[in-house]
Amino acid sequence: MLDKGRIDSIQLLLILLMAELGTSLFTVPSRVIAAAGPDSWISIVVVSGVYGLIVAWVALTLSQRFPTQVFTEYLPDIIGRIPGKILAGIFAVVLMHITSGVLSEGSAFIHIAFLRETPPLLLNIILIGAAFYGAFLGIEVIARHNLLLFAFFSVATLAVILLVLPDINTENFLPILEHGYKPALLGGKDSSAWRGEVFLLIMFYPYLKLKQEASKAAYGKVIVAVIYSTIITMTVIGVFGSVVASTQLYPVYRIARYISIGQIIERIDILIVIIWVAGVIMKLAIFLHAAGIAAATTMGVNNYRWPLLGAAVITTVMALTFFGNQAQSDYFFSNIWPLYAFSIELVFPGIILLLAFLLKKKGVSEQ
Repeated sequence: MLDKGRIDSIQLLLILLMAELGTSLFTVPSRVIAAAGPDSWISIVVVSGVYGLIVAWVALTLSQRFPTQVFTEYLPDIIGRIPGKILAGIFAVVLMHITSGVLSEGSAFIHIAFLRETPPLLLNIILIGAAFYGAFLGIEVIARHNLLLFAFFSVATLAVILLVLPDINTENFLPILEHGYKPALLGGKDSSAWRGEVFLLIMFYPYLKLKQEASKAAYGKVIVAVIYSTIITMTVIGVFGSVVASTQLYPVYRIARYISIGQIIERIDILIVIIWVAGVIMKLAIFLHAAGIAAATTMGVNNYRWPLLGAAVITTVMALTFFGNQAQSDYFFSNIWPLYAFSIELVFPGIILLLAFLLKKKGVSEQ
């Protein structure tokens, strides 16, 4: 492994959680609600929950066969050196592309929320610069900072939910399955794409100190994310109603913006947004670290930090190229991302796992 750091199962669990919640908190609720309406909880709990558990099983089973290597290291061992290196390179580029999507989501949120006069390019550079620094310092630094950040992130989100409880209208949750199961299934398509980001386990498993605890981190991530997302989405429906909520670009932020405590404490949304932005930077650092390691192992270099710098630059260019404006970003995440994510999170690792079984390929266990 190029990064010699080690993390425990709780740190891995929180890394995988932040890799999803860092941005899904902002936009996913409205997309799910637009498709499923009051039945969004079915989309999240049943559809995306089952999908996430399947992805977790594939990633976990594959990683356990090669406990000391990341995904791009053992690809050539399974399918041959040349095709393996080619696929590893493609996978590295895909990770950079996904990271560029995270970067565009984060900068767009900041731009719309409270820095409307700041050029998106500058926001991209600031975000990727902060993320690069975290990834440069290594997985242990990411894990320690994420442990603290996740506590603040969760408290901020929970505070928003608790403060709007009096405004929740339970009638907004009815009727159940008014239009059958199809809307719930369609809503699950969007939430599943983010739930499947547990696939990053194939790039972080070797750093785990006690490998026998990996299943707790993998499956625990999916379960906690399902609970977290369900509570957030149903709060949005309870406050706005499914019709209004489906039209909101950042419904959770809209809720936070108008919170008032006894007409004394107001506009606490700025503090909450700062914490959420820190979550975006952490998610960027997590994905960027994975992309840098993937690039370094593909090229066969002994230090991942120079490839990491290249990954940061490529990510920024991709963000400007593929997600240059809100229309491009919305089209990608609404129409392309669900199938794209399904291919990267489940199909590709699943095929490699099947080949590893059939060819009886297995890595060396830790001593």
